[in-house]
Amino acid sequence: MNDKYLEKALDNISTEINDIFVMLKQKIEELENDLVELDEQHEQSLKVAFEKGYEEGVKYTDGLIKDEKFPF
Repeated sequence: MNDKYLEKALDNISTEINDIFVMLKQKIEELENDLVELDEQHEQSLKVAFEKGYEEGVKYTDGLIKDEKFPF
């Protein structure tokens, strides 16, 4: 086998492997950014749900208190 042919084949394989690692690194960074965004959206969703639940609870409680006839 020709040494130059083998050397060129190894260089090509090395280049392809490096390209694959670059693509994998980019994809991992993209997924990490997506995860951060999803975490932020989840936190915001929880805040909105809590606030809505709290407001509904206050309305319900206020309604119960107004319906009761307290002497004071």
